[in-house]
Amino acid sequence: MFAGNPSLTSVHVSPNILATAFGICALAGAWIFHRRSSSHQEYFPSPPSDTFLGHLRIMPLDFLWLTELAKTLGDVIHVSIFGQPMIILNTAEAARDLMEKRGANYSDRPTTTLLGKMINWGNMLAFVRYGDRFRAQRRFVHQYLNSQASASFRPAQTQQAKILVKNLLKNPTDFRKHINRMSSASVVKLTYGHDILSDDDEYTNLAVAATSRAVASVQYIPSWFPGASFKSEARLTRKLSDEMIYSAYNRVKEERASGTAQPSLLNSLLEDYEKTNAIDKDHELNMIFATGNMYAAGVETSEVAVVTFILMMARNPEVVKRAQEEIDRVVGTEQLPTPEDRPNLPYVESIMKEVFRINPPLPLNLPHRSMKEDVYRDKVIPADTLLLANVWNMMRDETYYQDTEKFYPERFLPKVMAPGYDFTKVCPGRFFADTSVWLAIANILAVFDILPAIDPVTGKEMPPAAEYVPGFTNKPKLFDCRINPRSDKHISLINQECN
Repeated sequence: MFAGNPSLTSVHVSPNILATAFGICALAGAWIFHRRSSSHQEYFPSPPSDTFLGHLRIMPLDFLWLTELAKTLGDVIHVSIFGQPMIILNTAEAARDLMEKRGANYSDRPTTTLLGKMINWGNMLAFVRYGDRFRAQRRFVHQYLNSQASASFRPAQTQQAKILVKNLLKNPTDFRKHINRMSSASVVKLTYGHDILSDDDEYTNLAVAATSRAVASVQYIPSWFPGASFKSEARLTRKLSDEMIYSAYNRVKEERASGTAQPSLLNSLLEDYEKTNAIDKDHELNMIFATGNMYAAGVETSEVAVVTFILMMARNPEVVKRAQEEIDRVVGTEQLPTPEDRPNLPYVESIMKEVFRINPPLPLNLPHRSMKEDVYRDKVIPADTLLLANVWNMMRDETYYQDTEKFYPERFLPKVMAPGYDFTKVCPGRFFADTSVWLAIANILAVFDILPAIDPVTGKEMPPAAEYVPGFTNKPKLFDCRINPRSDKHISLINQECN
């Protein structure tokens, strides 16, 4: 129940007031219906809905439900809640037509009470409204995290991949914890230059707490829907989030003043800012939120990708064997794979691509908003309509992918990119994230066998189910597997490379 407000059960409303309210709603609904029907405008197909609530009763509108709808209603679907229209784009063609070819009209983000005002993420690049703040932050990220600039961070990413395999050797059952640590450490190093030296790192604990709470709050559409608010939880989440981004910003400023700052995205931004000899509070806010966005956006998606990789390998040991043969042939058994080996490991590359296809970390891309009315395929898209790209469905489009629920890396050999695949990795920091995920996959495959768990009663293998927790990010459900070193020689390699 909302803090400071009486419970709903204690509120008594006069029957006359209720009758008046419903009468007004009925008149409003009739007026809207009359306007739409009299204008002869056509809208995209929509599932049955309530007159006033729209599709609220069948929430959450998660990607699995929307994918089923696409089978009967088509690749562009119209839904609404309390009169707020939403368009679901279920194919790459539709998403590209609107979000790319007509991007000038669909680059805005919706204003959300929960994320924008209550958690204070509305100024972050992923959620900020289209305008000067959006353009400034996007310019920061593209300048310092393009494909060429990201290469300078590869040594740090390589080191984190080595730490990951060392931790997996010590305690393979905690693989999720180790993967989260690798993702966190890589992004914190990139963003703030901070080295995570222990599992109990104070900054990481704060960042994980803030991010996990915020991500949990947007697991389903109602939470980021305009007007949605969950006050009691949001207060704590905002406190943690503000502490995370402002304390990190101030720490890097102090390190610059003392001459101890390490290379990082924020350090580079501050260096350029200081050269102007200007005091620009808006510019400072853009630096704070652009870097804060990197952590919030980067850790969760990279973690989901690597955990999905472990799940798929435990279900497909033959894929592991073929990848190991390629790594042994190209890299050898005296060292671990590095980014320089990547062009010569096409099968490992195809495994990563298939991971992103079978479980895109953001199955529904972040919502966009139409700034003015548009007509697409002779159908009207009203102004202030929310647009969602159903990436999950795109990655199961049988026009381009056969046997879509099968994990089959060979579908990307030779290098073939079907329409829509680029929607699986659209964040500005994608080059950095892509390298981190590839290094984790390649290093794990080089030294470990990944096998199904053994049933303690029957002694037979139990391949894990490919099941996920539908939501904002699509984490695999908890599962067991065996992560065993390939040989004593590989144990020695881990100890040698990862000290």
